[in-house]
Amino acid sequence: MQAQIQNPLAALPNRPMKVNVGGVKFDTNTATLQGAGQGSLLAKLAEEYSLDKRTELFLDRDPDLFRAILSLLHTKRLPPLPAGSDLDLLIVEAAYYGVLEFVKSCLYPPTLDGLDVEKSKALLSNGRDFPSAISVLHSDGSLCLGHGSKVTFYDWALRRCSTTLTELLSIGSLQLLSDSLVAMGSPDMPGLHVYDVLRSKHKKSIMWSGTQDPRVFKPSVYAITTSSKSIFASFSSAKGGDNTIAFVDPERLEVVDDIGRQSGLSATVPGKLQWMEKRGLLVAGSTVAGPFGHTAHLRLFDVRSKEQIWEWKEPNLTLRAQEKDSFADWTISEDIDGIFKIGVASGRMELLDLRLLKEESDPWMIMRESRPDLRKCEGGVSNLLVANGRQVFCSRGGDIEVWSEVPLQLAPDEKFWETSFRRNFLDQRRSVGTGYEIAAMAVGGNRLFVARKELQGLEVWETRGCHKL
Repeated sequence: MQAQIQNPLAALPNRPMKVNVGGVKFDTNTATLQGAGQGSLLAKLAEEYSLDKRTELFLDRDPDLFRAILSLLHTKRLPPLPAGSDLDLLIVEAAYYGVLEFVKSCLYPPTLDGLDVEKSKALLSNGRDFPSAISVLHSDGSLCLGHGSKVTFYDWALRRCSTTLTELLSIGSLQLLSDSLVAMGSPDMPGLHVYDVLRSKHKKSIMWSGTQDPRVFKPSVYAITTSSKSIFASFSSAKGGDNTIAFVDPERLEVVDDIGRQSGLSATVPGKLQWMEKRGLLVAGSTVAGPFGHTAHLRLFDVRSKEQIWEWKEPNLTLRAQEKDSFADWTISEDIDGIFKIGVASGRMELLDLRLLKEESDPWMIMRESRPDLRKCEGGVSNLLVANGRQVFCSRGGDIEVWSEVPLQLAPDEKFWETSFRRNFLDQRRSVGTGYEIAAMAVGGNRLFVARKELQGLEVWETRGCHKL
């Protein structure tokens, strides 16, 4: 019978110990330092102290930061940093002592709650360009910001790590592929361009060239998204309107297939792509302005069968005249298993329950606010949507609102009602439309990021009560 492997630190007796850090003496015990975890420097020092029966340990490090780390091990919370110290120094010291994961867990904000958020900080990028595209890595909350022809990368602690100058005139679409690689596209420059933002180097440019059709000429990228196995990019030719959604291999960075090819005058370029991991569906949507108003097109693709399984065009001819409208933006919510959209003219929020997709010819449900003072909704082609869990954030001009699901005890197959979601505003201003218009929004790392037109700063919204250093 195989003997069980035991943690050698667990068998050590808990002894009082003295630690001299930079000339400042601290009284603690071996159990506290062992709480840093096996393999950390502090746990190893506690082991040496117990085995060698030393009277004191000496560390030539910053005593103020050691005091903060020691308090973290005691209380599982970070105290306010002393004067003259900043977050960068704390992270360096935490990595030295082997307790960086403890610091991460304390600095990481709680789950984003649209009913209890506040503007925590503003990120300023280099140069004078305004932000045009945002991408967040959901695994750790690191961020890429496109502004002008540059892209700036921020790590999990929102520290500015690098700014990379690209060959693009302006960055229209952006997608983080990993903690160092980012893909981007622009209507002004053909191809999908991949950069290593940590090294500030161009890695590869990818072209949609798997066709002999002469109408396909210098295709540009208008939207990007990723799944666990592929990169999806919306390519459109510079002439003729031919477009497709290309599948890019994330390892070789080459186009391996495409789906949803369109050509001719009726072709609409997907300006937004989103991936539904649970269903294995790729959602593509576009809104185009014309001489007679706006037209919108939404399509769902099964990437395994390479087939389009559903589409929706607006204005929809089957609807009544007063209900005909085109959506300004849309977003998916995998937690709700649905798609939200907002109208250009009406400003209505509507929900498509994917569970009912095959049962109804018009599957959209209008979301209605029961409170009279919040029923009026402003339309606009620049309104934006982004979902987070079972809530969706909506921008109307310069204001941000959140539609949150009412937490009722419902069966898993229960249908949503028109009043299943309630509307609230994020800010406390009573007047509407007084702020700078919102240009882009993104959610990730339990944070909401907001970019406004003609403003260089990127707003960071977090749930109230999270720790501030």
